[in-house]
Amino acid sequence: MSNFIDRLQSLDLVARTGCEIDGDMCNLGVVLKKVTSRLDNPSRPQITLQGAEIELAARWAHLVAIVTHELAANAVRHGALSFTTGHVDLRWSIVRNAKNRDVLQISWRERGGPAPPRTIRSGFGMRILRDLPSVNRRLNSVLRLEPMGLSYDFSLELCASDIRMAL
Repeated sequence: MSNFIDRLQSLDLVARTGCEIDGDMCNLGVVLKKVTSRLDNPSRPQITLQGAEIELAARWAHLVAIVTHELAANAVRHGALSFTTGHVDLRWSIVRNAKNRDVLQISWRERGGPAPPRTIRSGFGMRILRDLPSVNRRLNSVLRLEPMGLSYDFSLELCASDIRMAL
């Protein structure tokens, strides 16, 4: 029961953290840094963040924060962040799709941790990550267990009002 309460408290903090609001927009890099810094080692960081300066609609920034929190919490418990030699690369970018729409792509790559299991236990966090595409047709996600560690790709097709790029 205490693990469940801890998870709820952590998700509550994530839901209220991360958005430096300018109207209805949030800086994606700030959101990701705030979420990952809660679960990273401050004296020996194990998470590398890299991406474009993007202002994202708050509704999507909150979803990205929850997804990132679940990935990081899982990595601390079972993956790369459970080992001192483990590392996570978190990258994001905007690309154009075949319909000439902007797509936010986020990639999470773990390495240097324990060998991933052959199958993933379907707990609360994994259900969030696996079931995202069923929530909205603009979302897509792929979770893979690779020899180096867990790999997760998340993409979101954006409308013009969902994004503002830094000049």
